[in-house]
Amino acid sequence: MGVSSRVQAEVTDGRKLRFAVHPLVRDLGVTTAGEAVVLVGSVLVVSAFGRWLGAAALAEYLLLRRVVALLQPGVQLGLPLAVARQVAVASGKGKPDRLPYLVAGLLLASALAVALGMTLNLAPRQFAAGLFGDAGHSGLILPLWLLLVGLAAQQFVYCFYQGQLALGRAALVHVSGLALVPLTAVAGLAWTGSVAFIVQLMGALTLLAALLLAPAGLWSTVRAGLRHHTDKVRELLRYGIPRLPGDLGLASFLALGPILAAHRLSLAQVSPLLIGQTFLTLGAAALTPLGLVLLPKLSQMLAQNRKAEVREQLGLLASALVDVSLFACVQLIVFADAVIVVWLGAEFGSATPVVRLTLLALPFYLIYVGLRSAIDAASVRAHNAENVLLSLGLFLVASLAVVKLVPTARLLEGIALSLVAAAVLLGSLTLITVRRLYALAWPPWRALADPGIAVSLGAIAFVARQVSGGEISLPRFLAIETLTCAAFLGLLMALRTPWLVSLRQMAGRAGGDESGLKGTERNA
Repeated sequence: MGVSSRVQAEVTDGRKLRFAVHPLVRDLGVTTAGEAVVLVGSVLVVSAFGRWLGAAALAEYLLLRRVVALLQPGVQLGLPLAVARQVAVASGKGKPDRLPYLVAGLLLASALAVALGMTLNLAPRQFAAGLFGDAGHSGLILPLWLLLVGLAAQQFVYCFYQGQLALGRAALVHVSGLALVPLTAVAGLAWTGSVAFIVQLMGALTLLAALLLAPAGLWSTVRAGLRHHTDKVRELLRYGIPRLPGDLGLASFLALGPILAAHRLSLAQVSPLLIGQTFLTLGAAALTPLGLVLLPKLSQMLAQNRKAEVREQLGLLASALVDVSLFACVQLIVFADAVIVVWLGAEFGSATPVVRLTLLALPFYLIYVGLRSAIDAASVRAHNAENVLLSLGLFLVASLAVVKLVPTARLLEGIALSLVAAAVLLGSLTLITVRRLYALAWPPWRALADPGIAVSLGAIAFVARQVSGGEISLPRFLAIETLTCAAFLGLLMALRTPWLVSLRQMAGRAGGDESGLKGTERNA
């Protein structure tokens, strides 16, 4: 029988095959596959708005998504994350009563969503002026609310499956709500030219998909009401509420800049800043599988008193995040104009300077995204919220100074640099918090050597870009990036970078010999 590098099959009782895969590889594989589909779907939706509906519609959609992100914490109260953690802890301790956590979160969020919808529709023009910079956008208030409701339901169901480590089902919920539904809506209603119609359909279909994919027994548990699950409500609120300021702060971190700019500029003029921030959110989406797997796994491992094992793996993860995020940042800055033109069309090429400035925040923002689950798993105290609020404070002070002092022609650049400064602080605080919670050691020479490789390869890519002339074709861009990525990984392997060596060893154990298989089965 053939043995692959990833999967080892053996005959059991002479009748059936058993496949053993390293649990972390399996979970990351399933989650990454789902997130990859969502990432591609998000890229296609943004591209469709830009190419089919134009710059103004794209800016309108991207700003609406930023406002949705700003209001989501007020509807969800940090409860989806609390559901994931409490279900994971209950699973680690062998407790069967997990579904009431989902029901409690859904019922609380439903009440808040109804209250928010009533509030928004009392004065739609006033809210539109505050959120979108123009009372004429009052037609976006109903779509905004519908999308908030749909995404809340999707997030709760998704986090429930995440906490159970039913990652296949979680991926299905995620792909349905964040890829298939948006693509269906924009493809089906692009002919109307109406962002409002498209987003209304997105919200309704997202809600429907979440309810159809909810776990069995949900409705019977809902009928029992909150009074039978008050202990679960208290647990969720005790974990979620302290994190609410952090969720609000993070949403404000990305939403307030475009909202401030929209009060001075038209939405079409704000689009470069929104496109730059979209690169940040897409980068965060690429790292989402890591956080989704880390939170339940680390919660279970810490509940089993396996902190030394966790400490070792997190040290490698922190190093990997620094190396890879810096490499991606430098490459995107060098080729930002080519990526924008291929993605959105030639008319958006003028957005490149602001996008490049915004991309300076990418490595620091990705460090936060990649490690925040480790912080949440280690402590009930909302360390992430504290770090986010400190960073948001810096952003507000800097961006308000920009609005008051910087000429309108340079407003977007000033807000982008304010975002970069806040992201630097957020990433640094995240690293400091993780090192303190887990007592991590970080070799100083390694912290400088590997990032130096990323910067050097960026300089080489820049020279190659200049040699190729002003314009660069897609095939040449792909060729340069393929060679650059290969060089990056080759140099890290030559230096025996610990996180990359560990990754190779993990892959080897997944398809190793019989002893490795048994060890995997014991750990699974």
